[in-house]
Amino acid sequence: MRYWLLTILAALATALLLAFLQGARAQETQSGLICDTQDETIAVMQSDDTKEAVAIIDNSIPDACAFATVHFYRGKFSKLVKSDGATYEITPIYVLAIEVNGVMTEAHDANIQWSAFKSNLIEVTDLDGQWANSPNSAWYEKQRLTPQTKKEYHAAFDSCCDMGDVCQQCVVHHFSNKPPWADGWYYEKDGVLKQLPPHIVDYVDWTPTGKPVLFLYPYDGGVVPKGTPTCLKVPGGSS
Repeated sequence: MRYWLLTILAALATALLLAFLQGARAQETQSGLICDTQDETIAVMQSDDTKEAVAIIDNSIPDACAFATVHFYRGKFSKLVKSDGATYEITPIYVLAIEVNGVMTEAHDANIQWSAFKSNLIEVTDLDGQWANSPNSAWYEKQRLTPQTKKEYHAAFDSCCDMGDVCQQCVVHHFSNKPPWADGWYYEKDGVLKQLPPHIVDYVDWTPTGKPVLFLYPYDGGVVPKGTPTCLKVPGGSS
């Protein structure tokens, strides 16, 4: 009984993860670097000799990194790194199949890996300086969905950056005892005022802007409709 329950839960988790990634990207096939973790991928890409770096990592943690041909869904990149004069997006991928002896072999278990993709972002140098190397980038990367939001949205990831983009055009309001508005947090975009779900609100010590920071789901399809509010970080440290 317990075995079947674990099997069902694993299948459900895989299905939810696939739903998220299918909404984010189409299936792709590519040959290149794959690693178990983001940090390992960054270490390889920032090294002078990527093959030697993979060998060093694998000597410490067997099969942690490899060069392989894989069939996968691409997630949302989390960091930009420089390598050989180019900029690469360090990105989580969900591996569907891997080439073994010239034949693509299906990956039967949930298999999240990390890879690096050459960036085609416009003005990537400016973005790299403002985001990847800015003192505030670490703050954004650390922001997480509330446990209730992750449960409500059946989210495969808990990072606000994986489940949303910061809405620069949104103006956030808080109403209390202001009929006809119900008490709570609202956001205004394109002249329309909408109430935010209470479960996305998280009170933090500070934000880079000194104001509430709102994340909206950026993809067509996926676990929630595009534009759904996923995180609201309110500076002040208490409710």
